[in-house]
Amino acid sequence: MNREKLIGALAAIVGDEWVHHRPSELIAYSIDGTFQQARPDLVVSPATTEQVAAVVRVAAGTGIDRKSVV
Repeated sequence: MNREKLIGALAAIVGDEWVHHRPSELIAYSIDGTFQQARPDLVVSPATTEQVAAVVRVAAGTGIDRKSVV
C-alpha cells in the first residue's frame, strides 16, 4: 500500500484531523525525552479502542512493524 492510500485508510478510521503526515505536524513527535531524535513517517491519534484495533489491522495488512505502532 502506498503512502497516500495508507493515509486515506487511516483517515477513514479516525478522521482526517487525526492523521498527521505533514512535516510541520510531525516535528512535534520527533522528540521523546531522550537524546535521540527521529521524525516519524506519520502519526495517528485514535480515540477509541475500536479505532486502535482498526489502525493495528491496517498496519498489519501493510507489513508495518508492530513495534512502530505505539
